[in-house]
Amino acid sequence: MGIDNESSNGCAVTCPLTENTSGKQSLQIPEGHESKKNKSSPIVIAILSVTVAILSAVLIYIILTNGACIGVTWPWKNDDESKNNPKSTELKSEPEKYTRLPNNLMPDHYEVFVKVQMPDLVKNVSLSFNGSVVISITVADRTNQIKLNAHKALNIISKHLQESSTNRSVIIKSTDYIASEDMLIFHLGRYLNPSETLSLFISFSSSPAPTETEGLYAGAYYQTFNNQSLDSTDGPEIRWFAVTQMEPAAARKMFPCFDEPLFKAVFSITVLHESKFRVLSNMPAISEEPLEDKGWTRVQFEPTVRMSTYLVALSITTFKSRRTTVKNMRNETVPIRVWARTSEIEHTDYALKVAADSYVFFEDFYQIPYALPKMDLISVPNFNVGGMENWGLITFRPFYLISAHTELSHYGICKVVNHEIAHQWFGNLVTPVWWNDIWLNEGFATFMEYVGMDAIEKDWDVWSLFFVDVSMEVFSSDSLLSSHPTVHEEKIKNRDDLKMFFDLISYRKGGAILGMLKVIMGEDGFKKGVLNFLDTFQFSSATSNDLWNSFEQSRNTTEIPYPINDMMRQWTLQLGYPLVSINATYHDSKIVVSMSQKHFLTNEKLSREVADNEDVFWHVKLDFSTNFGYIASSWLTADPQQFEIELKNKHVNKAVKYVLANSRCEHFYRVNYDFETWKRIVEALRLEPWTFDSATRACLVDNSWQLAAANVLKVEIALNLTVLAVMNDTSLPVWKTVSHHLENTFALMYRSGRLEKFREYCVLIVDLATNASIKNGPASFESLRKEYINDFANLIIDHPRFVQESNEMVDDWMNKLDAEDANYIHDCHLCAAVRNRSLDFAYELYKLVDSNPNHRLTILRGVACTNDAAFFNQVLERVIRECNNEWRIDELGYFLISGAGHGNTAAFNVLWNYFSTPEKFDMLGPLFKDFTFFFKNILFAVYAYQDSEFAPEAMRKFNETRYNQLGAGQAEFYRLIEMVENNVQWSHYTKPQVIDWLDNIFEEYHNSVVF
Repeated sequence: MGIDNESSNGCAVTCPLTENTSGKQSLQIPEGHESKKNKSSPIVIAILSVTVAILSAVLIYIILTNGACIGVTWPWKNDDESKNNPKSTELKSEPEKYTRLPNNLMPDHYEVFVKVQMPDLVKNVSLSFNGSVVISITVADRTNQIKLNAHKALNIISKHLQESSTNRSVIIKSTDYIASEDMLIFHLGRYLNPSETLSLFISFSSSPAPTETEGLYAGAYYQTFNNQSLDSTDGPEIRWFAVTQMEPAAARKMFPCFDEPLFKAVFSITVLHESKFRVLSNMPAISEEPLEDKGWTRVQFEPTVRMSTYLVALSITTFKSRRTTVKNMRNETVPIRVWARTSEIEHTDYALKVAADSYVFFEDFYQIPYALPKMDLISVPNFNVGGMENWGLITFRPFYLISAHTELSHYGICKVVNHEIAHQWFGNLVTPVWWNDIWLNEGFATFMEYVGMDAIEKDWDVWSLFFVDVSMEVFSSDSLLSSHPTVHEEKIKNRDDLKMFFDLISYRKGGAILGMLKVIMGEDGFKKGVLNFLDTFQFSSATSNDLWNSFEQSRNTTEIPYPINDMMRQWTLQLGYPLVSINATYHDSKIVVSMSQKHFLTNEKLSREVADNEDVFWHVKLDFSTNFGYIASSWLTADPQQFEIELKNKHVNKAVKYVLANSRCEHFYRVNYDFETWKRIVEALRLEPWTFDSATRACLVDNSWQLAAANVLKVEIALNLTVLAVMNDTSLPVWKTVSHHLENTFALMYRSGRLEKFREYCVLIVDLATNASIKNGPASFESLRKEYINDFANLIIDHPRFVQESNEMVDDWMNKLDAEDANYIHDCHLCAAVRNRSLDFAYELYKLVDSNPNHRLTILRGVACTNDAAFFNQVLERVIRECNNEWRIDELGYFLISGAGHGNTAAFNVLWNYFSTPEKFDMLGPLFKDFTFFFKNILFAVYAYQDSEFAPEAMRKFNETRYNQLGAGQAEFYRLIEMVENNVQWSHYTKPQVIDWLDNIFEEYHNSVVF
């Protein structure tokens, strides 16, 4: 970041920060950010509004009339500090811990003006912008400093502070800047007093790096029209757009601000842009004024509601839109629009329908009106996250708005659109005080997306997928010692570390424990708690304790003997989750259950060490069931307990086959039974499969494989249960659970010498699953289930029948590729064809990349499946070269993920060379440092299935040399090291059991299966 000195011609000149030679230490910021609502009197607000309006009008006029000059000449004495201190800016020493802003100053209103110069390849111009911000501030506590955030890439041109009531200047004596915290500190000539109101004026400019993906940044894409007409399809050309991504802390990259979620304010935004583009923001436009003969348009937007800086949004595009309207709770008409590229817009009807239905549902559910007068949803090429809930202008990766007209596509769209619209209340209306409580946003949106989907797509039975999609994946991650509590510890050193808070724990575990709480409290009690929370804290900020206190008001003290705060804090402040061990004794008139709990870790050695040194427990509710359904409930706390389940019906007593606890995995803990009960479960599933619903089957399969991996259960139970679970079952949850564990096991069996034998086992599972559909007819998600079966059959085990079907589909697709209505084809079919045909076919497919821009990404993902290492490396090198244009990062990311996964040994070896050699890593790592979605998935694909005893130490040494280049992948890398250590354990203990079962039992077992 730069601070200017005025030049003689009136234009401000930016200069780099000079090193601090004073030896000063960075200022200590007082802690104690409280959740509070900021209120100002109507008279003060009126004075502020008039003052800001007059000064902003003057400021914008100056910028508009001096367009050639990035800086501006201010109408008042500027830079008071320069008179007394020529070296007015000092670079402070870096603190060891990230320091938050003090809450002694509260922003009330931002008047933001920005002039945006879009990129132009012909003119060799990249994105740049300059502008100003006027911040209206109320003093909460006496201070002689103003601390706010501005990124180092933002050049500060001018600044001025004045009293709002008198317009008198307040001298800025000097300025400090702490780079690691993006903290700009103005030292004032006097103290500011409580309740005093001020206006802080700052002008700025910036030229974001081409690889920028935060703040206001530019991107590009291929469009199938020429320069003369937006509607022409004569050929592809590059089109540019600009968009914002502010979460968690990137508003400071666009304008100086109090860039923490606690500091809510109203934003009045004005944009000057080239007239050939369209600009959108959070609110509708008040006015659009073309500038005569200049090719520019000035757009002023309505003031927002009070909101956090991370929700400020802009988009500057040439996109098209589709529109519908809904009636809100006030009976007002609210427009809902979806924006996308010209080539995509006709495929947005489903997303538009879901958005309208979701809006109506959530407004009714929350019983609080949607706060804004419009809602826009926009598809952003190369977007770094799945979706972003900007209030009134929601941004999405194209996959989650643009329909491929398949059930898989519609499921993803419905899921993410509901997630982001749920945020318009949870996250936007009520915001966490600080990012360590980000699960309040993301956990709730994860849970509520299923509530919304269930209301919109009633035939989908989405709650049967809640465990598989939400709990199952995070169960594995949270069984590692490298995991963390749901409420994060604040161990961060800089702004980029905040990105690590946005992980599986915040999203999935947060959603899972809320799902558990709903089961414990019942739907009515849970909903009352939600409404209490939203009503109390709307337009304000809150903490986890605030949420639990809201739920406490609707607790049924008879059914829930523990205060909600006491109970739920254990699930959010403690690492991991419990393993409940159950030992059941079956009598004629009762079942006696002995139960205990301990922290579950997959690594057996770590589990023993933790058990010896850890004193934690959870309030666990156990719901018991048998083959006749639910029979009793009990609570388990720190001490082992014995519970007697009375069986009153003598006829039923003799027919009870087993007892289950948490049978559908609705609670966030695992259950291990005594071996006799496990055998009873397997036998019952063989003889009376109808007594197990799909959620119970999925839960049993997942538990058995994970417990076997932790070496606390024999793997034969998992192998047997997996076969029995898919027989006569047509549900998607069971297949997703089964394929997840078989794919993991297949990868770990590569060097076992029994891979072909395990492949036969997997073929049996696929045939059983396919046969169940033929016998029982279509079920919910039938086509989606078939796509997942195709994925596994083609990508993992090369099932001959499925490979043949894929070849036929690929030939048909390639014959119609030039047609405007060329069919969508799933990656797995292209991948199967590439892997099982000659290298000539891979070359032939690769030649289609440049001539088919609309299918370019699909083709590259197919080509990545080649078995030829030299060809894969050749394509990879080209994609890396082209990725210097950051708008092609999607292509490189998906190419790497497709290549490293699916058991592709040749591609994996090439990528292993890149990701295990520091010098080679330097070619790829920096490209993905800020692309969290890709980086985490690529690291996982490359490292997750290593099982060499030497791999963990090699990974640690690699981490030591390239830690800073891992960016948001740092936490993921620590997790992967522990996963590899677990793989080594699996190879020592579990793999020999699998081999023994395959050698001695499988043939007999295979022959006994009746299709």
